[in-house]
Amino acid sequence: MPRYQFSAIDSKGRAKKGTINAVNELAAAEAIAKHGLTANEISLIASASADTVFSDEEDKNTGEIIETTTQKRRNQSILPLLISLLALCFALGSLVVVFFRDPLGHGLSAYDFSSPEAAVKSQMEILEKSDFRALIELQRHKAGELKQSIKTLEISRVADWQDKKICFVAYLERGRKKKEIESFEKDLETKLWLPIFVSRFDVEKTDPKLAKEMEVTVHSPSN
Repeated sequence: MPRYQFSAIDSKGRAKKGTINAVNELAAAEAIAKHGLTANEISLIASASADTVFSDEEDKNTGEIIETTTQKRRNQSILPLLISLLALCFALGSLVVVFFRDPLGHGLSAYDFSSPEAAVKSQMEILEKSDFRALIELQRHKAGELKQSIKTLEISRVADWQDKKICFVAYLERGRKKKEIESFEKDLETKLWLPIFVSRFDVEKTDPKLAKEMEVTVHSPSN
């Protein structure tokens, strides 16, 4: 189909140029008019694609460059492509995190606990790196020790001091018997007995005998 080159003016008086395919010059003028343009000049050029192409000039009244129909179509087709590419990049990044980096951390095997000095440093590194896997494994070790302590737990005496309770506790830790003093105070709002520190020096002011028992228990040879 023949292609015609044209110059035209839109309803706001802005100049527009472009090309259009039509069977003849009259059909080209009618097609241009359907786009809301008034053709000034139409000339035959070589035949080409079936799409109408507008190549706009600068608006003589406002100085603006009016976006062409071809540019609009091109921009509309590029945007979904860019969104798809961004989504693909995000998905690939997520896969890299999943397969090449454990978000929970590396665990205890990545740290040195071969000596007390190394253990001190390793514990600091675990906290600094927020290595949750290592923290969980450490907690499991402590849970194993607590399990033995709970099974062997003995409370030999509960003494009253002011509005508090002083408990004399004994249990096994790593096969060794330990004795401790645990103190509790009742919360008036919740009615729960909550842990609280009580110094034997404070107890000694009003109950020297109880304070002596506390001292003997804490400094017992079994500890």
